[in-house]
Amino acid sequence: MADTTYAPKVYRKQGGDEQVIASGGTQTIESGGTVEYEAGSTLTNAATQTNTGTVTNSAAVVNTLTTASTAQTLLGYGTSLIGSTAAGALAYNLNRPGTAGARKTLCIRASTGAVTVISSTVTAQLCKFHRTLTTLTFGANADGIALDLIGETSTSWSIVGYSTAAGTYTCT
Repeated sequence: MADTTYAPKVYRKQGGDEQVIASGGTQTIESGGTVEYEAGSTLTNAATQTNTGTVTNSAAVVNTLTTASTAQTLLGYGTSLIGSTAAGALAYNLNRPGTAGARKTLCIRASTGAVTVISSTVTAQLCKFHRTLTTLTFGANADGIALDLIGETSTSWSIVGYSTAAGTYTCT
């Protein structure tokens, strides 16, 4: 007779095509071990990830995508699609890079109003553009402008790329 009290937290589903790590279970890769993903495979992460060692990426990494049409604080990495349909300028706060080399892309989309991106009002996250400037202002109807930023230092962004079909921005 089968032992019905035996319920492992790590198991293969019937048929062997899927491995499950149930709540409370753990998969451990011992020192020297690796997990390899072949080209064309997908790693989906819908959970919180904690890294306590070194993470090395040798290919393109897609970071957080933020879509916002209301004022908010933007992460100091990843891509943010922002815009304004307000009569006045809509202001977003941008956090500092955190580390030199961090990358950030700002894309203006679905925007008929002006958009302002300022260094964060949170003192611990205060950042600058080109080490001295604190505000990026995009004019009304700036839809399509994209700016690529890279962290010069942990507190300063440098604008390294600009693409647009129309529209302008100023940095003050």
